[in-house]
Amino acid sequence: GFLHSDPGDYAWGLNGLDRIITQLLEQLDTSGPPPADRARIHTLPNITITQQHVDAGLECSVCREDFAETEVVRQLPCKHMYHNDCIVPWLELFYKFVPTICL
Repeated sequence: GFLHSDPGDYAWGLNGLDRIITQLLEQLDTSGPPPADRARIHTLPNITITQQHVDAGLECSVCREDFAETEVVRQLPCKHMYHNDCIVPWLELFYKFVPTICL
C-alpha cells in the first residue's frame, strides 16, 4: 500500500497521536470570561412559581421539567427562570457561554 496524501496528515504511533491531541488542546480558546462569581450567582432572585406560570407552560431550560406551583426557582436578569440545582452549577461551569443580556 501507499498513502493517498501527505504523510504529515497521519498520526504515526502513540507519539504522533499525542502531538495531535496536544496541538488541539492548545488551540482551545481559553481567553473567554471566567466562570460567574459565586456571590453574583447567589444574588439572583428567588421566584415562587404561581399558577399563572404553570398555566403558561413554563419549564426549566436546563432539565426541561415543567415548574410546579409554589416551587422556588432562580430568575436571571433576562427574566428566564431555572431550578436552582440546575442553573447554579451550569453558571459556575459555563458562564462564558451565557448571553450578556442574561447576566
